[in-house]
Amino acid sequence: MGVGVRVGYCASNTILFVFYVYIPIRLIYKLIIVVVVTVAEIALLLVIRNGLGETEQSALIIGLMATNLIGFTLARSSEIMKRRRYIATVREAEMR
Repeated sequence: MGVGVRVGYCASNTILFVFYVYIPIRLIYKLIIVVVVTVAEIALLLVIRNGLGETEQSALIIGLMATNLIGFTLARSSEIMKRRRYIATVREAEMR
């Protein structure tokens, strides 16, 4: 696998992960945007082979899917925790 492909792959995974964790929009909007980006990246990976073998292509695609799974799990748990904190704050305010 060429160095350029590895650097591009790491950069795209990092961008997806940062998007999931740090961009403050609703989870459904994050999911839509990330799925579109992932599908486009997989399409580019399949069309522009860059001398990649099937094993390397499979590893890159599985890595993208793993990044999406981890990012989605973190974003979902973060959203759930925010909701729980908000509910606790509202209950505390009602008690006063």
